[in-house]
Amino acid sequence: MKTSRFVLLIITLLFVTGCQIEITTNEDQTSNQSNSPPEENEISPETEPKENDSGDADDKSNEQNEEPTTEYNESSLAVPDYIHVERPNDFHTQSQPNLKEPIPHTKALNIYSSLNENEKQKVRKILTDLGFPDLNKLSQNTDSLHERELELLYYAVTTMKNQQYQSWFNLEESEGLLFMGLFEYAHQSVQFSSQIEPETNEAIFEHYIQVEDPASAGQPFFFLNYLVRDGRVYQVHDPATNSVEHIFPFPYGIAPNRMILPYDIQVGSKWEQNVEVDGQQYKMVSEIIEIKPEVIRVKGYIEGIENYPNNRYEEEYVVKKGIGISYHYHTKMPDNIGIDFEFEFVKEEPIQIQ
Repeated sequence: MKTSRFVLLIITLLFVTGCQIEITTNEDQTSNQSNSPPEENEISPETEPKENDSGDADDKSNEQNEEPTTEYNESSLAVPDYIHVERPNDFHTQSQPNLKEPIPHTKALNIYSSLNENEKQKVRKILTDLGFPDLNKLSQNTDSLHERELELLYYAVTTMKNQQYQSWFNLEESEGLLFMGLFEYAHQSVQFSSQIEPETNEAIFEHYIQVEDPASAGQPFFFLNYLVRDGRVYQVHDPATNSVEHIFPFPYGIAPNRMILPYDIQVGSKWEQNVEVDGQQYKMVSEIIEIKPEVIRVKGYIEGIENYPNNRYEEEYVVKKGIGISYHYHTKMPDNIGIDFEFEFVKEEPIQIQ
C-alpha cells in the first residue's frame, strides 16, 4: 500500500515538472519571437508615420529659416534704351545746335550726390521702378557700382533733369509774353508748338517772336526753339525762319544758337562752346553766377570780338521757371558807346500769330 502511494507521488511530481518545463519553453519561444527583427517587407505602423512627420516638419522648418535668395549679376540688370526727342517736320525751325556729348556714366554718382533731397527721392523712385538692386550703394563711392548700375543711374538722373526742365520751359500755348526792350523796341513771344519724348522726358518748345521796331516796315518776326536734351537746355535759332533777311534775334544773345543751361546746375558751373557770330567762329565761356528758387542767372563772354569794349563781348541772362524763355537779358552795346541793352519778359495777353 505504501509502495503504491509512493509510486503515485512520483508520477504526480513528474507530471507537474513536465508541465512547468513546457510552460517555460513556450514563454521562451514567445519572448524570442517578440525580440526578433521584423521581416524586410514589414513596416511598423507605429514608427513609419513618425519618421515621415518628423522629416516633413524638419523640411518646413528649414524652409522657414532660409531667406529667399535672388541670383544677381551685372548682365541681369536691364538698362532702357535712351531715346532722343525728334523734331517734327512741321516745326519751322529745323536746324540743330552744336550738341555736347552726354556726360560719362562714371560721373553719374557725383551728379546724384550734388542733388537736393527732393531730387534724390525722384531719382530713387525711378531706379526702384527700373529694378535697381541696392539703393544703399548710392551713398558709397563710384567703385561700388558696376558699369550697368552706373548706366542705370545716369538714365534715372538724366530723365529726372529733363522732366525738371520741362516744367521750367513748357508754357501753355495760350500764354503770351511781352519782352520790353531798349527805347521803343519790344518783342512779343508765344509758344505754339511742342514735342515731348515720354520715355526720357526730352522736349522741344517752339516760340514765335514778333518784333515791334519803329525803324522796320511792318512787324518782323522769327522763330526760336528750346531743346531739352541729355539733361541740358539748348537755344536754337534758325535764320531761315526770319521774316526779313537781317533781323537780329535780340534779346537772345549775340550767339542765339547755343547751350544755355548745363547738366550740373550749381553756382560756379562753367562750360565752353563754339558759337558763330557774323559767320565767324568764337569760343564762348559761360558760368552760373546765382541760383535762387526758380531763378538761374548766367554770365558769359567771348574774347577777341571786335567793336565791343576791350574786344570782349559780355552778357548776363536769367532763366526763370514758368517763363519758358530767357526772360532777362543784359549786355553792352557795340562801338564802345557805353550804353546797355536790357530786356525783360512780362506775362501778357496772348498775341496773334501772323
